[in-house]
Amino acid sequence: MTYRELFTVEELARRLTHPSPVDHGLYSAVFVQVDTSHEGTLFLLDLAMELKNGGMQVIKMRGRDLIHSPLSAYSALSASSEGDSKNRSELTTTKALRDVVPLALQSPEKITAILIDEAEVLLGEPGMPVMKAFKAARDAVNLNPGRVGRLAIVASCAKPVRVEQFVSDSDAAFFGAAAIQVRKHSQNDSFSVDGARDTDP
Repeated sequence: MTYRELFTVEELARRLTHPSPVDHGLYSAVFVQVDTSHEGTLFLLDLAMELKNGGMQVIKMRGRDLIHSPLSAYSALSASSEGDSKNRSELTTTKALRDVVPLALQSPEKITAILIDEAEVLLGEPGMPVMKAFKAARDAVNLNPGRVGRLAIVASCAKPVRVEQFVSDSDAAFFGAAAIQVRKHSQNDSFSVDGARDTDP
């Protein structure tokens, strides 16, 4: 079952930091449709601030870096990771996401959000292995029965790429995840979000 709703960045942040049972599907991942990459960057900056105010740890990444700079994932995580850094030369982005992200979650009670800017470049190859690694990292945390904390993934996607391409294809890493659209009431207002998502996790 899907439904549409309108809520602000503050409301999206609240639903991630303090989810009700109906909001748990957001932890499958949230793909945010934006008109331009710049708009996506601004949206994620606003969201990061709200999530931090809500007590979440926030890690920011860029889609192009995840493809073109294999160590960017490690660099983004190194401040919070306790992983071994001796073999950085052998570390790939997908290995960093799969193995280092769970280590980066310092406390089992903490909710961590990974915010991915410019996710549109991750559609198809060579982004598919990266997306699958994100999914593996998410599952390593969220499906661990001994962990209270969770990993949330929010990605901005600029047109002409459509967020549905990340969540509607049964072969996609995040098939069934949330797809939402950014809207602003006016030039000076904060973002609001008009979304369609599946209510199942």
